[in-house]
Amino acid sequence: MRNNKRGVVLFATILFILAISLLIVKNLEITDQFLQISTKNVNIKQLEISIKDINREILNLFKDKDSALLDDMPPTIPFSYGNVEVVLELESYTKQTYKLDKNLGSKTDDYFNSYIDRNSLLSIIKDLNITNQKQVDYVIEQYIDKTNDRKILEIKDNLTYFDLNNSKRYISCKYDINIDGLEAKVDMVFEPNTKKIATPIKLDILIKN
Repeated sequence: MRNNKRGVVLFATILFILAISLLIVKNLEITDQFLQISTKNVNIKQLEISIKDINREILNLFKDKDSALLDDMPPTIPFSYGNVEVVLELESYTKQTYKLDKNLGSKTDDYFNSYIDRNSLLSIIKDLNITNQKQVDYVIEQYIDKTNDRKILEIKDNLTYFDLNNSKRYISCKYDINIDGLEAKVDMVFEPNTKKIATPIKLDILIKN
């Protein structure tokens, strides 16, 4: 009888130890996942800070300078900021643009209307506040679903979330950046020859997973 009781106690003790071991392993897994997420968040923050600093240096380069400065530059130039090396793709931004907002109806022309049904597009964007390229892409997808017409893709690059003054010249700047294995693509449009460092008219940052 005693042997049976000892056997039961021993079995219960083994189960208890096993349960504790599994709990410790699970907690270690959760801790490791938390550390990975925390490290990634720190790296993303560092990446965002570096992009902000690089953009400020680029904008400062064109302060008080006309976009004609591009005529003396190659299409791609290496650019260093601290220990970060990137290659800038610079060109004049000369696209005919159509800002996707409720005022679009008064700003379209024959070129626009030959590709897009204006009323269908306006019905999609009328209640939206479009502030980035992802939202522009979303509108295009919704338009295609609504009209079953893909011609809009032919002028996709002309559809924007920002206004341009056709009497002014603008510069497009694109570059890829990699910091601690975290990559991002930066796409910026700005006005040169300003009295102070310009604020980008367009700034899209795509961080890769």
